[in-house]
This record gives sequence, C-alpha cells and structure tokens, in this order.
Amino acid sequence: MAKVELRQLTEIHWERIHSRFCWVGCVAIWCLAAALSYAQQMSPQDVVEWNPGGAGSARARLSGQVLEYTGQLLFLRLPDGREQKIPAQKVLRVHTQYSPLHQEAEERFQLGRFTEALHLYRKAIEEEPRRWVRRQMLARMVVCYEETGQATAAGETFLLLVQSDPDTLYWEVIPLAWLPGVPDVGLERQAKQWLAQDPEQAPAAVLLGASHLLSGPDRATALQRLNTLVRHPDPRIALLALAQTWRSQVQVEPAQLEVWERTIQKLPAGLRAGPYYVLGRALAHQDRWEEAALAWMRIPILYGRPRSLAARALVEAGAALQRLGQTEQAARLYKEVLAKYPDTASGSEASQRLHELQKQPASATSN
Repeated sequence: MAKVELRQLTEIHWERIHSRFCWVGCVAIWCLAAALSYAQQMSPQDVVEWNPGGAGSARARLSGQVLEYTGQLLFLRLPDGREQKIPAQKVLRVHTQYSPLHQEAEERFQLGRFTEALHLYRKAIEEEPRRWVRRQMLARMVVCYEETGQATAAGETFLLLVQSDPDTLYWEVIPLAWLPGVPDVGLERQAKQWLAQDPEQAPAAVLLGASHLLSGPDRATALQRLNTLVRHPDPRIALLALAQTWRSQVQVEPAQLEVWERTIQKLPAGLRAGPYYVLGRALAHQDRWEEAALAWMRIPILYGRPRSLAARALVEAGAALQRLGQTEQAARLYKEVLAKYPDTASGSEASQRLHELQKQPASATSN
C-alpha cells in the first residue's frame, strides 16, 4: 500500500511546481498610529465570502466594512450601518484593498524574495490603520524572518500575533524547531526566556522555547514543559507539543508509529509538516525506507514550508530512495533541492550526493 501511495505522490511531485506558502485569509494586530489621509483612500466596501450553513452549504457574499477579524469572529459593518458577526470558521475569503506598499510586499513574498518583502512589510504596517490587516502582515513577517534565518525575530513576531489574538488563524506560521541541532547563543538565550513563562498564560511562548531547547542541555526541562502542554485545552497547542516530544524518542514500537500518523491527521493541514518530518525519521530508524520517504515527500509536495524543512525532507527522501535502489528518483530529488532550495543548508548536501551518484556506473544508477 505504501508503495502505491509513494508512487502516486511522486508522480504528483514531478508534475506540479511547489507552492510557496499558501496564504489563507486576513486576520490582525493592535492599533498603530496611521495617517488619516491614507485611511480615507481605502475603499469603504470589503466583500466577505462565507458559508452561512457551515461546510457544504451555499456560499454567500456580504459587502461592507470589516471592522475586525480574529480567530473567533469577523465583525462587518453593513452599508445600512448595522453590524454583523460572522464566526471565523465560516469565513471563506475576504476581499479588500491594500496599500501600494503592501501589494508590492506581497509580490516579493510570492517570488520568494523574503528580505525585500520584509523591508516592505515593515513600512506598510506603519501606515495601515486596520488591525486585522496588520495582523496579516505580521504573519507574513514571521515567515520572512524564518526563511531568512532570523529565528529569534520570527518567534517574537509570532508571539505578538498571539498576544493580540490568542485564537489567531495564523498558527500555521509558528516557527517551531523540528530539525536536529542546537540553537545559536542568541536564540538559546531567548528560548530560555520563552520557556520560563507561565504555560497557562503564555503557552505559545513555552512551546516555542521548548522546541528550540529540546536538542541541547536544557532537554529535560523542555520535555517536562512539553508534557505539561500536551494537556492544554487548545488542540493545536496540545498536539504540537505532543509531536515535539516525539523528537526525544529513539526506540518506538511500530504500533506507536501508527498512532503518531493518526495524531498528525488531527492537526490542521498547515501544521503537519514538522510532525511528518519526525515520523519519517522514526520510520527510517526502523529501516522502513519506503514509508519514511513517503512521510518526508509529503512536506515539499503538500506544504512547501518552511523551506529549510522542505529541503531537508527532500534530501532525506532521496537518501531513503537510494537505499531502496531507486537512484534515478533519488537524483531527481537532489536536483529539486538544487533548483528550488539552493540557499538552504541542505543544498550543499544535495549537491554532494548528486555528484556521488553521477560518478557511479550507469548500471548502478538505474532502477
């Protein structure tokens, strides 16, 4: 079964271009001073698409002015002055106008020019009067920081989002650590401060800190705090904390790995990439190479970010395919890394592995 699924997933991979981080909607942060002249330029009419009856019902559209949009509710002022509250889970899309700076930032973001996009978002957020749009930009900035190797800034910016809206829809940008490795001095210092916070008052900070300290000398404390968060009432926090604890487990029973996979399926799709990477490593530890490759390939194909994780997953999947004797497919994965993620730490390893494959006789590099 895994062989068929792996082949199908591989075919999808060859045929489609990896999507950049898919932007889901519009949510918010607290008030910053903004120029009145700019506010007057904004269109008074936003359009909200939503499902009045929930999933599967007919789509409806409402026009007006979005006053606020959080993880719980969207507040819409209708043209006649009445206000309507729409549950966030029923909102499909919000159409609105953005400033020229914001639009330019989005263009750079979609092109993967994260440093330029970050610079533009910083400018655009200062002139944006709407809190929910500023939160949208903050979430983009988290991604930009993470993709440019600024893990501390990414974490702090994400915590600003959660501080503004604890139920934020942007949980999928939380910059958790999933790859093995010890953080640098600056990140370690900040992670200790996050970890020291009250898990009831600041669970996101504790989760962030524990994830970055789990591979270092503070491993025991980090693991203890994660086990506390596993009981958190927010399933996103509880399941992410549980998946982080998997990183500390070396020997795992095959039946337990089936439980892991079912647990991953309970997470929102945007939060599954990291847990799938950990699952792949556990499968590889049991020499279940085909299943490991399948778990790893889900990351670049279905999620595409963080880029460092997607690149690492491709390299790991390529190595697994090599062990299965599928060297042609492995080479294609290494080329994929060089084409799409050449600036990541996995780029040099992919280059080296590809070079070694190309030195082998032709008969040794075929299926």
